[in-house]
Amino acid sequence: MSGSDDLTTLVNALRRDRRRDPRAGRREYSEAALELADCCERLLADGGARAVVPVLRKAVDRMTRALMYMDDSSGIVGTDLRHMMSLYARACTEAPPDPEQLARWLAALSFDGPGWPEIRLAEFAPALGAQGLSELCAEVERCSAAAEPGSWGHLVAARDLREQLAEVSGDVDRHVAVLAENLTSARQYQRIVVALRDAGRPAEAIDWARRGLAEHGGGPQEDRLRDLLVDLVIDAGDPAAAVALRRDDFERRPTVTAYRALLDTERRCAADTGLAAWAMAVLRARVARQPAYVDDLVAVLLAEGEADQAWDVGLQLSTCSSIEGWPNSWTCGGRVIRVMCWRPTES
Repeated sequence: MSGSDDLTTLVNALRRDRRRDPRAGRREYSEAALELADCCERLLADGGARAVVPVLRKAVDRMTRALMYMDDSSGIVGTDLRHMMSLYARACTEAPPDPEQLARWLAALSFDGPGWPEIRLAEFAPALGAQGLSELCAEVERCSAAAEPGSWGHLVAARDLREQLAEVSGDVDRHVAVLAENLTSARQYQRIVVALRDAGRPAEAIDWARRGLAEHGGGPQEDRLRDLLVDLVIDAGDPAAAVALRRDDFERRPTVTAYRALLDTERRCAADTGLAAWAMAVLRARVARQPAYVDDLVAVLLAEGEADQAWDVGLQLSTCSSIEGWPNSWTCGGRVIRVMCWRPTES
């Protein structure tokens, strides 16, 4: 059997009958995808990109359709598809297909597909070249204009491709301007900050980070944006500002995560300001007003090796909440109970 016959056999194994039980054959399907991917990788290593480009395109299309009728709650086949998509981009880079056809396929996958696989335009940019990228820009505008009013899927697809097109253009100002059209989350500010930082424009990155923190408070996205800002101001030679950022955050939301970040920044900045004692006082005062923060107080005390104090907090809490109820009522209640069990018996 020839190599092309092998590829045909392998890619044909990725067909899936939509009438089949969605839970049946998932492992076998994943194994078939991995076998094809391994074969294509070997051919790519041997300079056979031209032979595998159409096969990988067909594999992506078939896997995309198959996932519409398959229970992939484990995410295994979805991961296989992402790998296949990256392999296809690599093959296209080594043996570029018609750039305009590739652009139209990417646009159709984004606008008319089921929402997967993720399109990472940077991987396809070398194969698209200026001609393909120009065609993709035109396709995005055409599909956007033809979309039904209120079509959320088309709106998201257009926004995603516009942002990626701006990113691969290499024009930082264009990239920032496009990202700034949708400042609905701290994550979007984070992307702007990273783009400016990587372009060697830290002052602008700091300004955008501060704006993002002012506009969007709370949540892990804000935490990541704050981490970026702290790094930037430290690199800019302003450690006092970095410590102030952490203090302000802890005062607003004295969690164990904010405590660790505060002390880490204190160490990085070689600050000797008694922040640990200050933070403990802030946290205790907050617990007195808002008992929900007791979880964080116990976690901080344990982290500092203060098991006896954690024990005392547990005893105080036990006067208003039954031991049996703690695990359901308090995230750290289970840890308090364990502290009680660990405490050495007093002689």
